[in-house]
Amino acid sequence: MTRSMSCPVLKYSVFIVLFFLLGTDIVAQPYVSKRIYLKSGAINTTNNVSAWLSNNKPQAVKLPMQVLMQFDVVPQADRIAVLKEKGISLQLYIPDNAYTAILFKYPSAEVLNASGVKFMMNLGADQKMSDDLKGAMQTNNEEIELCVLFAEHITEQEALELIAQYGGSVITDRIATMGYCNARVAKVQVAQLLQSYKVSYAGLYRQDVGLNIDAKSITRTQVAAYPVTKGGYGLNGAGITIGVGDNVSGIYHVDLMDRIVNYNPSSYTNHGVHINGIAGGAGLVDPKGEGMATAARLTNHYFSDVLNVTPEISSIYNVIATNNSYSAQQSSCENSGIYNALSVGLDKLCNDYPAVLQVFAAANNGLFDCPPYPTGFGTIAGGYQPAKNNLVVASTDKWYVNAENSSRGPVRDGRLKPEISAVGKDVNSTTKTDEYLVASGTSMACPQVTAAAALLAERMKQLNGTTKPRADLLKTLLINGSTDIGNTGPDFRFGFGFLNVERSLIMLDSNRYVTGTVQNGMQTTHTIDVPANTAQLKVTLCWHDAPGSPMASKVLVNDIDLEVTEPGSTVHKPMVLDHTPENINKPAVEKEDRLNNTEQVVINFPAAGNHTVTIKGYNVPTGSQGYVVAYDFLPMGIAIKYPLEGSAVRGEDSLTIYWDAGTISSGKYVLEYTDNDGGSWNVIDNDIPAYEKLYKWHISAGINSGRCRLRLSRNTEQSVTGLFTINKQPEVKLSATQCPGYMQIEWGTIPNAAAYEVLRKAGPVMAVIDTVTDSTYVFAGLDFDSTYYASVRPIIDGVSGYRSVAAKRRPVDGDCNGSISDGDLMIEGVTSPVAGRRFTATELTTNETLTVRIRNLDNGACGSYRISYSLDGGAWVTQIQTNLAASSAKSVSMLGLNLSAEGDHVIRVAVENLALPDPVTKNDTVNYYVSQLPNPPVTLDYTDGFETIPVFRSIQDTFGIGMDRRWDFQKTTDTGQIRSFVYNSITINGARSLSMDAYRHCEGNFNALTGTFNLAAYDANTDEVRMEFDYIVHGEPKSKPGNELMVRGTDTKAFEPAYSYEMKPETIGEVVNSGSISLSDILLKTGGNFSSATQLQFGQNDISNIGAKKIGNGLTLDDVRLYTVQNDVQLLEVVSPENLACGVLGQVPLIVKIRNGVTQVQSNIAVSYRFDNGSVVTETLSSVAGKETVDFTFSKLLDIATQGNHVLDVWIAASGDSYKKNDSIIGYNTRNQPLISQFPYFENFESGDGYWYTDGINNSWEYGTPSAEKINAAYSGQKAWVTNLDGKYNDNEHSYLYSPCFDLSTMERPAISSRIAVDIENCDFILCDGAHMEYTVDGTTWEHLGKYGEGTNWYTDSNYRVWNVEDKTDWHQAETLLPKGSNILQLRYVFHTDEGSTREGLAVDDIRIYDDKLYVPDNNIISISPNPTENGIVNIEWAAHIGTEMNVVMTDVTGKEVYRLSTEAGGEGYNKTTLHTPLYFSGVYFMRIHIGDKEHARKIVYRSR
Repeated sequence: MTRSMSCPVLKYSVFIVLFFLLGTDIVAQPYVSKRIYLKSGAINTTNNVSAWLSNNKPQAVKLPMQVLMQFDVVPQADRIAVLKEKGISLQLYIPDNAYTAILFKYPSAEVLNASGVKFMMNLGADQKMSDDLKGAMQTNNEEIELCVLFAEHITEQEALELIAQYGGSVITDRIATMGYCNARVAKVQVAQLLQSYKVSYAGLYRQDVGLNIDAKSITRTQVAAYPVTKGGYGLNGAGITIGVGDNVSGIYHVDLMDRIVNYNPSSYTNHGVHINGIAGGAGLVDPKGEGMATAARLTNHYFSDVLNVTPEISSIYNVIATNNSYSAQQSSCENSGIYNALSVGLDKLCNDYPAVLQVFAAANNGLFDCPPYPTGFGTIAGGYQPAKNNLVVASTDKWYVNAENSSRGPVRDGRLKPEISAVGKDVNSTTKTDEYLVASGTSMACPQVTAAAALLAERMKQLNGTTKPRADLLKTLLINGSTDIGNTGPDFRFGFGFLNVERSLIMLDSNRYVTGTVQNGMQTTHTIDVPANTAQLKVTLCWHDAPGSPMASKVLVNDIDLEVTEPGSTVHKPMVLDHTPENINKPAVEKEDRLNNTEQVVINFPAAGNHTVTIKGYNVPTGSQGYVVAYDFLPMGIAIKYPLEGSAVRGEDSLTIYWDAGTISSGKYVLEYTDNDGGSWNVIDNDIPAYEKLYKWHISAGINSGRCRLRLSRNTEQSVTGLFTINKQPEVKLSATQCPGYMQIEWGTIPNAAAYEVLRKAGPVMAVIDTVTDSTYVFAGLDFDSTYYASVRPIIDGVSGYRSVAAKRRPVDGDCNGSISDGDLMIEGVTSPVAGRRFTATELTTNETLTVRIRNLDNGACGSYRISYSLDGGAWVTQIQTNLAASSAKSVSMLGLNLSAEGDHVIRVAVENLALPDPVTKNDTVNYYVSQLPNPPVTLDYTDGFETIPVFRSIQDTFGIGMDRRWDFQKTTDTGQIRSFVYNSITINGARSLSMDAYRHCEGNFNALTGTFNLAAYDANTDEVRMEFDYIVHGEPKSKPGNELMVRGTDTKAFEPAYSYEMKPETIGEVVNSGSISLSDILLKTGGNFSSATQLQFGQNDISNIGAKKIGNGLTLDDVRLYTVQNDVQLLEVVSPENLACGVLGQVPLIVKIRNGVTQVQSNIAVSYRFDNGSVVTETLSSVAGKETVDFTFSKLLDIATQGNHVLDVWIAASGDSYKKNDSIIGYNTRNQPLISQFPYFENFESGDGYWYTDGINNSWEYGTPSAEKINAAYSGQKAWVTNLDGKYNDNEHSYLYSPCFDLSTMERPAISSRIAVDIENCDFILCDGAHMEYTVDGTTWEHLGKYGEGTNWYTDSNYRVWNVEDKTDWHQAETLLPKGSNILQLRYVFHTDEGSTREGLAVDDIRIYDDKLYVPDNNIISISPNPTENGIVNIEWAAHIGTEMNVVMTDVTGKEVYRLSTEAGGEGYNKTTLHTPLYFSGVYFMRIHIGDKEHARKIVYRSR
């Protein structure tokens, strides 16, 4: 029963609103001072509206602007709507009665007073800045990585433009789904960015990082999984999908691979595979590795990408919960428990998608000491975890003991986190291909709760057909069903208790939940009937709250209250914790809760009868709030919960027995077992304490019975289990004798076993395929290219026992000894014909050859056999063959197949052994499908947008895809795939695009999509045939070759390159149009022409799968268009100035290349340009002959003498030009760099950046003083170039550090030497992150510089020729030769990273370019550097015969000797000696250097730090 009641507060609110809307004057009420609770401290407010208006005159403020606005009472929806009409947009709520607000119009006193506004304060950058960001602003960083939260209703485009306006770059975009993005912004621009009204808040960006089956029993998931006939629910997650965000996909393990939809492109690591296995592992290989929801589908994503794609996976796969075993990066208490932009975004996401429960691991910071809290408390990870509408999970062991590293609450505003706990210590789950691993952490506890939500969703679907259960309902059922452990009631270690799926299912099945809505100031009631003999009544209220403000010290927005009234009118309030540090461990007490959006009332030994549950709208700023209430009745007595009736338990092992007890008495428990159904009982333990709820029993050897029971007694109470089985686990192994296409297994017998069930993997499950009494079994008729898994379990006393670990085999080998395969002939495959296409070289005819490969699996020869085939259901055609040798294969050909008819054909092929009976018939017959594909003439203009293709995915070579069946897909590995749909955000246009990638990380995969076009009606000599297409390259390809479009005029010729995909960092993940590609020109250059078999081939060469538009690897294609052009003048390129202009001191000509794309003469072409945003200059090109390319030189010169970057726009206009896309080049960059020709060149960056500059995507290069943890100083002096001066480099970075220009033409052996420090992620044989150097001699084409092993410390990886070593942060020399003879050469360091782990990167200092020639041994000095020196290190380079002595004496300005050194030349010619002198006082010192018979005098300057 539900009813509503009015409260006086509401009457007052309605009174005010009515008068406001009517425009009637309101008698001013005295304003009662309130407080606004900000993180920076509470503000005691007074009525200051008049003062604000006086201090902020209309002419003095810049609108729109953001303010803090407090009301006398919380404005309801109608008042908020009126405010919006007046140009005031309320944003995030802050207690008490305050909002951040955007003023789009200047507010009048009348509007503010009528609206009840009592206090206003301007919001600037300081108020919108988190504490950690304020700290970063005090460092020497030139750039800061931010997490920027945008105001409500700011579009994604507006937000991105704002970041760009302040020179920032976006790292990750979560604007559309969660309202924030991570961006990199120059420090000097941060305050201006935050001043914008479009920004609500900002803090430091923190990367996502991973948090490092008895659990099914202790969490009562076994009850959910057990058959209904055994008292369970028969739940396994079938038909339910879970989203998993982690560092890698679980697709690598056989327990999971059949049920995973993979969007995670990462290479193999353990964490993500382990997490997926806990959630949904099937336990196919080992039953101890079984997960919680063994039939659930799992979508896999890279960490928080799962949140960003929640809208899509909810729509496409009906994901009902996501598992998030990661946190925003945290290495100290600084970020613990903070509600920030990530929290706001997650709360927003939960409200926008209320049918997806977001489950998070609490983090593993339980050993942190975060004052003022005791050790371990206040350590919940900041960001995602402190959100209000998620569910956060703590970790315990299997004895309900809190794992010592499990993070504990409270969060910063005192709220309760975690809310629930599960087993996270020593959890066995999947790893590698077929193996299992024991690991610990809240990461391992979290997926148990996520999977439990999936099982509840499955049950709801069974009960009432619900396919999208409310997330708040699942959350409430899980919390209220949890078993109270630790302190009585909720606590900051375990939350509300330990996961108990059974209790949650009981509530669900019994409809012990209600949903409702409460209005501000109103209340609703519900009546529940409590049965007699109830030990405890638990009632939990939960609601999805509106996002709070990260500026607020209390983030609860809608505060509603729970009360439960007993029949005797006793009122119970929720159990609330004291979050003050000194009381953090005290039990909860009954009181109103003003912080949390989950409340629980607990009544021990409640009276039987009706109880009234009251929900009060104490303070609901949004006007109304939906909620869920769940209640449970815990019964009296004791009840064993595991093992269950019908359980199979491994003998000679330990068994943890769990029970529930409604009361705690003083008596001890007595635990007994029987293995003969009660014929006799044996005491296990008679001294178990009354408070225990579990017992670990070490099962005695020799028990093999299906008639086992347990009995637990305490005083007069008793619980006896149903019958279950204990048996020794069988050990299955492959037999010594094997044969291709066979798998023979054997096992030791089990005492008391009457028979054995044989199981084999069938799809995602281990299925029983036979029952035998022997201890061997043979599987026959198996595919050579598949891997098979087989297991056995004994039948004891008529029931199935505990099964073996599975054996596996790929049946490609074996000697076939004995009689295992006598007489068995098999069709190994059909090798011809293959698919053909009309009017091409592959066209099938009336007389095709059928080639069948026959294998004799007998170890004896076959004297005679028959081959037969039937085409399309027609008559059988047979052929007799003789003499097929033992254990061999032979190809047999049969002529006369008529496959000329267009369409799909079925050839049924059979083999029959005429010499011996064939024991295996299923490998004697195959159906082979072959198609004669259509190829009608194509009339141009032609476009294929792939819209007629259904949603499909193929991991096989596939012919005849799409409109007119003209597309064929082929691949080089078994991981290649093609899909017509990935995500809506991946689709380029319409509802379909074609995407190629690998379905998991795999080296060396190449995919090809080939389209065949009947263009026989067109002639390349007279018809200008063009094509273009749209595409996305997802992620930077690891190898550029193969990522291109190829063309050939006919299918009998070789493909010719036509177009290489754009793979610049700025185009990755973006839709790119290929531009107009002249097929006519390409064919004419190679002596070809169009035909009925003209083909286009799109290649895709990479190592992983598409995770999102910019994540992973792959290619998406759409809108392939072929057309003819009648008139087309093309602006091809800027010839001069080049992108790199070296040492230009004055003006240069502007030269552009223009082409006439058709055969007719084009005349009077206007050619225009704009330089550095100046005025437009237009000149005329008189004419261009057909198909001719000319260089056009403007008469007006360009002045690019100013060093730095210049921007040029060029365009053309010709009368009748029918194709405009190739008429302009906009944003052409030319950079004038210094040209250095005096050597040796030395740059230590002490006087500036040395004209070195950076560019790229997610660029972390910074010039300045290094201050990171490891790279915390320059090599010499104070300045260097580093990938992030005080932190780590970025995910998905592809950045460059460019040099000035060098003229090396006078040097015999030019070389480069520098000092570097390296800390770059190393993934062994896989390239994750790396740095290398490149050079260019033309400003366009860049070549890899140097090889591993050449020079000194040049690269650390021999496979990829990169630096990618971790923790080599001591400054060391890196040296190699440069290309000889270049009069213009530019260098650049290239830095590239993937997603995941980041480190401090690469630091560069003291770069020297010199002539490494064989110096004449003339006893001369070559150079002394650095000069000045700031650390006492001085390098003397000198030339002498080997063995020549050099003596160095250094004196100060007074002539006092301060240093002396003697050494000998170790080499013939060039030598280098490093002096490690003390760091003297700043000043000039004098060096006298004797080399053999020559004396040299030099000055050197010391600069003390």
